[in-house]
Amino acid sequence: MRSMKPLTALLLIVLTVFFLTAQTPQPRRKRSGDYPVWEVKVLQPVEVTPARYRQVTERELNDLAYEGWELVSMTPFTYLNEERGKEKTMVTQTYPSYVFKRQRKELN
Repeated sequence: MRSMKPLTALLLIVLTVFFLTAQTPQPRRKRSGDYPVWEVKVLQPVEVTPARYRQVTERELNDLAYEGWELVSMTPFTYLNEERGKEKTMVTQTYPSYVFKRQRKELN
């Protein structure tokens, strides 16, 4: 029975060293230069008077597309509820906001 104690202690030391040195492999971290650099532009409706907005025009969207901007998101910027007509029918108008991105050109 005496010979088991040194063997148990040795096994405990070996297991401790193994668990302390065994690490899961870490994924290689990429340097910031490995990723493309993006420019971001947000196109939102313009408030012309309090609580009145001007929609983003098709021409503004086309101009950005011709400049190489890619549409990545379109979300409601604001909702406007109005009563219209003699019957006072409630109408909801949505004014969307557009988010564009394009890869930044390298400066030489």
